[in-house]
Amino acid sequence: MKNSYRINVRFDLNTEVNCIDYLNSLTGSRNAFIVAAVKEKIQREKSGYDTYLEDIREIVHEELARIASFSASKETAVPKENNEDDILNSLSVFGL
Repeated sequence: MKNSYRINVRFDLNTEVNCIDYLNSLTGSRNAFIVAAVKEKIQREKSGYDTYLEDIREIVHEELARIASFSASKETAVPKENNEDDILNSLSVFGL
């Protein structure tokens, strides 16, 4: 007896064609992709917070830090640590 669980997945050809196209474009295993996606969804639900929002915050923070350190290096030699505090304070305007 195999140590696996099988399930059929159905997609609506009218509303979920982008899912079908994406799965067909994968170079690796579709099964491995779906298993990883289910595991990630379970982890996100168990974590108790919206990790998508956390991912966006992290990306915005990194990009603003990169821009701030680039512009600061052109203007003055302000230490990078000071710029990070300024960036975090600036993000509060956006509710982040």
